[in-house]
Amino acid sequence: MIFLDTNILLYSIGTRQEDASKAQVARALLDQRHAVLSVQVLQEFYVQATRASRPDPLPHDLAAAFIRT
Repeated sequence: MIFLDTNILLYSIGTRQEDASKAQVARALLDQRHAVLSVQVLQEFYVQATRASRPDPLPHDLAAAFIRT
């Protein structure tokens, strides 16, 4: 199994051009059959992805849908 941390999830939703390669790698890791996430990682992702000070915050509905997926 591959344990993925919060940063992988955050990179996977990144929109900055300079982070495009990181986003691509993060999405490939998420597609791995043996990738696992903890509840804590999902909680941290939600908090960081929706925080108002983020350059591109996700709305609640989109962040929640991402977690359900």
